Amino acid sequence: MKKRCLLLLVFVLVLVLILGCSLPKMIVPTQEDEDCCDEEKQCFEGEYPCDTEIDPSGCCCNPQCEGRQCGDDGCGGSCGECESPLICNEVNGICEGCEPNCEGKACGDDGCGGSCGDCPIDKPFCFDGVCEGCTPSCEGKACGDDGCGGSCGECTYPSICSGGQCVGCTPSCEGKVCGSDGCGGSCGGCEYPTICSGGQCVDPGEEEEEEEEEEEEEEEPCEVHSDCPYDQACEGGFCTPIEGKECNSASDCPGEEWLCDKSTGKCIHWFACPSPCSGMCSPSGFQMICGAACYVCEVNNPHYRCYCHLDGYLAIIGTEANCDVC
Repeated sequence: MKKRCLLLLVFVLVLVLILGCSLPKMIVPTQEDEDCCDEEKQCFEGEYPCDTEIDPSGCCCNPQCEGRQCGDDGCGGSCGECESPLICNEVNGICEGCEPNCEGKACGDDGCGGSCGDCPIDKPFCFDGVCEGCTPSCEGKACGDDGCGGSCGECTYPSICSGGQCVGCTPSCEGKVCGSDGCGGSCGGCEYPTICSGGQCVDPGEEEEEEEEEEEEEEEPCEVHSDCPYDQACEGGFCTPIEGKECNSASDCPGEEWLCDKSTGKCIHWFACPSPCSGMCSPSGFQMICGAACYVCEVNNPHYRCYCHLDGYLAIIGTEANCDVC
């Protein structure tokens, strides 16, 4: 009887050891772990004799916070928070100064993570810094905005919302390793510290250089032609390149006797101005006048001749509208 009990005890001990090495154990990864896991791998730890599975999202991830005060640590955590009114530059992880701006705003974001105010009950919705009342409207719509900041419904992937209706969409990730697939899905993610730009994983420094180049290429706002470089013209409120343009103001031309014809972007000699830019100037009060709108008298010219005034809106006779077409 004692022999049977002893054999049974040995059997139980062996069974416990076998089960102990066959069942997965949940462990907490350390920053010293080097081999990171994905969904198809297991995480190994020297202190455990058995292969041990853990949650892939947290396996062997080393937070990267050196030199960073805030923002993502690369492992789903944070390197810290900025105190108001400082805000976090997500690219370099540095808390930077921010000047709150609530001018002309009764509500909404102040630009620094704070608020310009809350809206009253009778006008609960904030639109562009203004509190307004609103009645949601979803008639004939299956998705999209209800007109009051709410939603009329969501579409099931890969359908997308267009004109208030869910329409079919074909995901496209050709030539892309990250970013949107065009249908609300993703083409993949980037490993820290790279970031996604244009469908490719790039170094943050390269992203900043690309943004600076794009800013340089963006059209500059303008009011008159003289606001733009000599090879551009002010069209629709923005400086637009003009092929073959020589000048934008008289200062771009060879000398004092040359003017800039805004209509052609060419430098012209002041004697070459078309009629009625001929003859002497005529006195009129404190001004010297010429024969038509958009022509002015060049009082510094020894001959006091009329010339085409193309450098702005000044018109001795006529209106600013006349000058626009000179």
